[in-house]
Amino acid sequence: MLAHAVHNGLFIIAGPALVGLPVAAPLLAAGGMMLAAIAWFYHVRPRPGQLRHAVLAVGFGAALIASTAPLYRRLTDTWWVAGVHRLCVYWRVSNEQLLARLLTQERNRRLTVVRREALVASLMARPCQTTPRQTGLLALLDPGAASMGTTWEDDAAVLFDELVTSAPSTSANGELSRRLGHHFPTAFADMVLEHPEALLRWLPLPERATEAALQLQCTPDIRDRRILLGALERIFPGAVADVIHRLPADALTPFDRRHLRMHYSENDAVQTDEH
Repeated sequence: MLAHAVHNGLFIIAGPALVGLPVAAPLLAAGGMMLAAIAWFYHVRPRPGQLRHAVLAVGFGAALIASTAPLYRRLTDTWWVAGVHRLCVYWRVSNEQLLARLLTQERNRRLTVVRREALVASLMARPCQTTPRQTGLLALLDPGAASMGTTWEDDAAVLFDELVTSAPSTSANGELSRRLGHHFPTAFADMVLEHPEALLRWLPLPERATEAALQLQCTPDIRDRRILLGALERIFPGAVADVIHRLPADALTPFDRRHLRMHYSENDAVQTDEH
């Protein structure tokens, strides 16, 4: 009874991970086999001959678990992709909530390469009902596919508008904005131009100086770069020099150097020139 209760407790605790984490089922099966063996030893007190049979049974069980684990892993990947794709297409929640859940799956290492590729294929075969959601998902899952879309900057603008107006802001709001900003720098700059206060949660300086430098590096258009640097300077006066200094040498532009000369001392400009 004790072994049965313990195994039921393990299933209740780890049951939701059976699809999310492929390793959960083999571990549960091995745990159940060990608990059954312990209960059998305690109850029967086997003789040496019976002990040999028990060892053979345990070995057979272990071999069965090991041989079926790859098949189970493929099944769980298929079930996971089918379930997540259905949520993406039919789940009536905000895009921010859905994308935040996807980031959580990625952070918990449940969004493997195999699952990522299969989910992208499913979204291509059966897209979401709204194009902004489709664009946001592909930007997170397959940045190369997202950059191929010529009209997707408008969809990104819709996503940024949802992120900047969401109240209360979720913990993933800044991460989502930065990830989308890398793929859609023009839409990011347009939103910053309209709502510069969004930088307080998207790229707070000096804490996010490295991320701000990466966003600047992903913004090659001079107009968008001017907007981004100007907004950062207004919201975080005196902190933008550190952002520019974090840029790789080949990513520095004459406009960046000009910004330093206009807003900072000669030492900052000289440091950038040497860099």
